[in-house]
Amino acid sequence: MENLNKTILDEFGVFTLFDYSTHFLSCSQAPTTTSDGPLGLSCFGDFGGTINPFMILGNYTDTTYANATALVITIVIENSNDTEKVQLGLFNKSIFSYLKFFSFSSGSMGKSLS
Repeated sequence: MENLNKTILDEFGVFTLFDYSTHFLSCSQAPTTTSDGPLGLSCFGDFGGTINPFMILGNYTDTTYANATALVITIVIENSNDTEKVQLGLFNKSIFSYLKFFSFSSGSMGKSLS
């Protein structure tokens, strides 16, 4: 968490706070950035690829991703006849069941499963 919360003194003697919101803005404008400036964090996902904001965010105008009111989360599930992998399918069923009955504490959020 400390990587997403830094205060840096610049060459003009001004302290500037860099946090998750500056990381989000930097990465939403340039998702292939390998170092987002003062935080020094990559915009690439843990899987090594880019996360394009137009693919995971919704209900925004133009390219103002910070105003998005929808977030898409994708869980990739492999379909297989392999006995060992079928056991992993039980996890998939349980996570889907959990999400199906999950409710948000905030009335401003909703969910859609497909």
